[in-house]
Amino acid sequence: MNELFRQGTEPIESGVRTRFTDVVVKAGYLQEAPEILRRRDIGRYAIITDSIVARLYGDKLQQLFRDVGLQVELLEFPEGEQSKNLDTVGTLVDQLGAYEYGRNSAIIALGGGVVGDVVGLTAAGYKRGVPYVQFPTTLLAQVDSSLGGKTAVDTSHGKNLFGAFHHPILDLVDPKTTLTLPERVYKSSFGEVVKYGAIDPHFRRELEEGLDALLRKDAELLSKFVLDSLLIKAFYVDKDPFDKGVRQILNFGHTIGHGVEFASDYELLHGESVSIGMSQEGRIAVSRGHWTEKELYSLNNLLQRIGLPTEIPDYLDKQKIMGAIRQDKKKDDRNVKLVVPGQDPLTPIEIKIGEDDLVQLIFRADS
Repeated sequence: MNELFRQGTEPIESGVRTRFTDVVVKAGYLQEAPEILRRRDIGRYAIITDSIVARLYGDKLQQLFRDVGLQVELLEFPEGEQSKNLDTVGTLVDQLGAYEYGRNSAIIALGGGVVGDVVGLTAAGYKRGVPYVQFPTTLLAQVDSSLGGKTAVDTSHGKNLFGAFHHPILDLVDPKTTLTLPERVYKSSFGEVVKYGAIDPHFRRELEEGLDALLRKDAELLSKFVLDSLLIKAFYVDKDPFDKGVRQILNFGHTIGHGVEFASDYELLHGESVSIGMSQEGRIAVSRGHWTEKELYSLNNLLQRIGLPTEIPDYLDKQKIMGAIRQDKKKDDRNVKLVVPGQDPLTPIEIKIGEDDLVQLIFRADS
């Protein structure tokens, strides 16, 4: 990986320390986490997870906490994107209040991206903010959403439209938890990994060489790529913690991807949608003279080797896609802004494009 992305962060054992968050990547860390957290000056913990992860890891982790003398409760909500809303946040806030959690307590987000977003927003709002810990159990959450402090829930108008920045104090990443993921979920997560490859050519070459082993779930290699992905993410988070400048490169593929994901009623997984978004935004970059056909081919080839889609499915409602794109946080009154990687990691390419032109480009007649 490019050494540039190792600058500005302090290495710690098996991880990195950012301005806000200590990140540890270590296989088997589930067993060690309670002892690590016991050393912190925190009165009580609440583990919040979804109904699937609760069965896989929740009860076990709760018992491990109690074994080292920590006070802890396990709270859960129904799994799936349909639970990523303000109703779920309100229910969790009521439960925390019923258990009389105070501001000297901490919340643990145990699960994938939906859990991380819901729990992060709950922690940001409960008693005007309590500390929280990310314990991501999916590859997508491990390489991307668990770090950076973005927390949000969906509304009827689109994805991630209500949220706040609230950085976790710890991001404890155990790549072993990803090895039992369903094949489609595991492969989908590589949409975010490929995004880092689009940003860093060194990382992309390593990914191209190691991809077959990663798809076979080589645990040791997986840990390396998870850590390297997080180093790239940490670089941009430290430089732009509130996503107002250079960090927007991490949204590559997400403007169109979120629209596709929303229009599919979340039948398309996040990584699949981001894959489509990256391919479409990359093609727009080519049409505007910012990318070459060779660069776009390299991106699409990598996505297709993984088995990820690159075209918008014909069955999706175009108006629903565009309606969600209009809600994108980077959009101004007249233009949609796409941010794609450039030659300089610190100077991403911004493409401002009118809605009519965007419609023509992404819903072209030969698609």
